[in-house]
Amino acid sequence: MTGKTTGRITLPKAPKEGLELGAEIYKKHKADGATSELKQLQETDWDKVGPTVVKGQAFHQEAERLKGQMEEQYRLRDAVFASVQKANSDTAAYLKGKYKNTPKTLVAWGFGVDDTPPAKKPATAKPA
Repeated sequence: MTGKTTGRITLPKAPKEGLELGAEIYKKHKADGATSELKQLQETDWDKVGPTVVKGQAFHQEAERLKGQMEEQYRLRDAVFASVQKANSDTAAYLKGKYKNTPKTLVAWGFGVDDTPPAKKPATAKPA
């Protein structure tokens, strides 16, 4: 048995954790300076990629802040919408009763009126 470990490297898939890993890698790369092993990478230049990590983290923080504001706005909207939805329903019921012989009249109030006959339900086979 050798002292070699056969471990798998797991990479984060989520941006927040990926940016955190990038920050750690860049910190070590900068600390190692000219002797950094990462200078051997052929297609990745951490001296260019590294500074963008902070920008990415800032973008993520702003997105999370805006997400919180968005959720609050949806809560406020939903609170108002509940009473509007009830008023819409009450109004439709009232006008439908008043104009039961001419339902297309409700279009003037913005209602959609579908006067096509309902589709027939498909016949179900009876068990034998």
